Amino acid sequence: MSSLTTPLKPALPTSTWIVASWEDYLQLLAEPTLAKAKGYYHQNHMRIELLSVGHDHAAGNALIDFAVQLCSDDDNDQTRQKYAQRPNVWARP
Repeated sequence: MSSLTTPLKPALPTSTWIVASWEDYLQLLAEPTLAKAKGYYHQNHMRIELLSVGHDHAAGNALIDFAVQLCSDDDNDQTRQKYAQRPNVWARP
């Protein structure tokens, strides 16, 4: 049977509590696609959290850090220019 004719599994809701048995929980965590997921089980409810780690997550953080730093540097330059035009009242003669 080719991969095009295999039935697709329904998407598992993540980051929410769903009703499940302990056996279903263990079977789900054995899936290779959930190797890096965190799982929780409490009183016949389970929760699976997919962690966004790795290169994509790090690249996203680096982009945000760069944008914040770029804006901060621009603001600092404008502030320096603004105060550079004023006389220094705290300078000693």
